[in-house]
This record gives sequence, structure tokens and C-alpha cells, in this order.
Amino acid sequence: MTLKTLSHALLTAAIVLVGVESARAQSQTQTFMLVNGGAIPGDSTVLRHRGRQGGIDSAGPRLWAAAVAAQNLGPVQIDIRKAGADPFKFYEILLTNAESRASYRCRISSSSA
Repeated sequence: MTLKTLSHALLTAAIVLVGVESARAQSQTQTFMLVNGGAIPGDSTVLRHRGRQGGIDSAGPRLWAAAVAAQNLGPVQIDIRKAGADPFKFYEILLTNAESRASYRCRISSSSA
């Protein structure tokens, strides 16, 4: 596995993690993603995470468009923190020069009678 392939896999997993984790465990943890210093802004209003993607929000269509266009996203930071009255960040992922690509296959078959 090349470093580039690993980077693609990590970014895809991160995007999925942000959406799935947010829907699954909103009351226990919070996940935020910052793409290229805010080039693709999200809806978060949480202190220290304003404008970041936090779960499934308005940034989703722009992230998927970037994936379809195989756009270089630059640096991506993903923070996971404990939610509640005394929140704290317990995990951080930093991807440099991240790329996102959509992968799909189309199979057309025809049957002759």
C-alpha cells in the first residue's frame, strides 16, 4: 500500500467517521473536521470549532464535490473530544496534502434473447 493510497483511505474514513460518529454518539463525543484552514466551511458553532464540519452538515455536498473532482484538499485536521460540561480533546488526526477521490464502477450488461 502506497502512502498516497493510505492517505486516501484515511481521509475517506475520516469523512465517514465524522458523519457516523456524530449520529451515533452525539451525547458522548464530538468530532470536528477543518479542511485547508476553513476552505470548505461547516456549520459548527462550538467554541474553538466554529466553521468546522461537525457531523453531517452543509459542508457535505462540497466535500463530495471535491471527492468527485479528485480535488487536493490540502491540510485536514480532525479533532475528537469528549462532550458535556467539561469537554476536552482526546484525539487529533492531521493529514497534510490530503486528497479525496470518489471511486465507482459502472457495469452495463445486456442480454440477448
